[in-house]
Parts: sequence; structure tokens; C-alpha cells
Amino acid sequence: MDWDPDQRFNQLLESRGWSSLSPPAPKGLYRPVLRIDSFIYTSGHLPIGPDGAVVCGQVGRDVDEAQAAQAAALAMASILRALQQELGSLSKVARVVRLFGLVNAVADFTAHPRVLNGASEVLAEVFGSELGVGVRTAAGASSLPLGAVVELEAIFRLKSESLADAS
Repeated sequence: MDWDPDQRFNQLLESRGWSSLSPPAPKGLYRPVLRIDSFIYTSGHLPIGPDGAVVCGQVGRDVDEAQAAQAAALAMASILRALQQELGSLSKVARVVRLFGLVNAVADFTAHPRVLNGASEVLAEVFGSELGVGVRTAAGASSLPLGAVVELEAIFRLKSESLADAS
């Protein structure tokens, strides 16, 4: 049976109550997604729910690690929605290359990688444990745009047959 990342993503959204999630409009002068040759780069995405509300707070003060990991999963879902909008289908993605995440946390918080696991688990669920896991960096910040708990950006490689569609 073929792996269908769009179907898996839609099931994930449904199971988390995020079915109506849409990619948010840019909050400044930038492109949310940029395609160059066989790579797709995303700008920083925040955890913005289907209702348009940003998940805000600082880990260790306002939210706990589990809530922050859920926010990271939501931010990754936003990235994948933006990819679907750009590509028409997640099946055009060959693999996840890189995930970079910032965690809004108090100075003595050190579990940034565990927070980003929320995003990595979404990628693995949608693209599989081999192609959905790339390299990753998790870092802390004392504040993020709009007070968000996390901000994520990612790089994906396209399948070669999808390159004819590239603009």
C-alpha cells in the first residue's frame, strides 16, 4: 500500500481537532514558503490555531513542557498546511531535510529538544519515520513574535518528478 502523506496529515488534523486549520497570512514582509530548485524553505511559523489565536506563553512560567510540545505540533501543522497550499499535495515532498525551532522559555529551562519533539512527531507521522526525520536544532529564546511559545522553520526536498511544476 502506498504511503499517502495528505491522508495521514488530514487524519492527524482530525484527531487533534485542527481540521479547519489554514495557513496564516504573513505577519510582515516575507514569503511563508519559498521554492528553489528541489528544495522548499519555510519562514518561521507560529502555533496559530484554527480560531486564529496564537498559543502564547513562556515555558517554565506560563506553560509546561507538554503544552509547549503541543504548540510545536500545531506550528508544524501550520507549516504543512502552507506546503499543501504551495504544492497542491504533500506527496510531492521527498523528505524532511531540516527543522529549526525556537522555544520561548525561562532562562533555566533546558528541555528544548523535548518541546520540539511535538513537531518532529508530526513530521514522522505524516512522512514516515525515515523520510519524516531530518536534522534538527532546538534553541531557547526569552521572547518570540506575538508572544508565541514556539517558532519553527523547516526545509524539505521535493521529489524529482515534482520539479517540472516548480516555478
